[in-house]
Amino acid sequence: MHTGALLSSEDFAIALDGRPATIADLLPGFTVDARVAIVSRRPGAPFGAATLLLALVTAWYEERRRRAAGAAFHDYPDWFLLQVGGEHADLGMLEVWPPRKHVVVEPDAEQLLGALSDRAVDYLLVEDGEPRRGQVLRETRNALRLRAALAYDPSGRAAGADVVVTGRGRSEQLVAQSIADSTNVPEAVRDGCRAARARISADGASVERLRRIDLDTALGLLVPPPGGRVRRPFGLSPRDRSVARLQDGVPPAMLTEIGPA
Repeated sequence: MHTGALLSSEDFAIALDGRPATIADLLPGFTVDARVAIVSRRPGAPFGAATLLLALVTAWYEERRRRAAGAAFHDYPDWFLLQVGGEHADLGMLEVWPPRKHVVVEPDAEQLLGALSDRAVDYLLVEDGEPRRGQVLRETRNALRLRAALAYDPSGRAAGADVVVTGRGRSEQLVAQSIADSTNVPEAVRDGCRAARARISADGASVERLRRIDLDTALGLLVPPPGGRVRRPFGLSPRDRSVARLQDGVPPAMLTEIGPA
């Protein structure tokens, strides 16, 4: 809960299409009850949206304190880091805590969507790339409650960005500490993250650029390239397939497509 004592909303500025905006403009309906997930495919990638995460968590703490009306509270925002294929960062310093909220999933669209729906995620920050078409179980797609999504780049500068998030005060110090704490990735990766942060920082401010995307595009960014090694296709273990009598594969009638048409 350190950021709540170190940062205030005045440390951040948001612009949409070049005009000043608020978090409510960026993520309609955002409240202290919102659930946010950041999805990464590569080690170190989540730091490309670190300033935005801190802006969101600062807004969370300010609203949480208003609700508490002076009473003590000991909880954290429901932020989640979904890491495809392995550990990519430690975002505890950015208030993704406790560690169980750092989730590793296989490169499988079904398992990614399942992780989002199981955690009732409202807002998605997804690493940019090529959106693809893919198939998931109908029930998994129907369980999603996503309201808005943003694409970020590990460099902090997403292509075609229409969102600019500026952080001042101690925000970049917290990002630097989070990078240092990410000993679950190689030192060379952390050095690359530091260099990327230096390129988007000047005069005591860090400036990230992201892109608002529709939900079809967001889901398409969750579809991995073909050929990835997956132990549990569609999230089904051998026993699951046996019990459900799906040894010959999942029938098309049980599936639905995701991603841009």
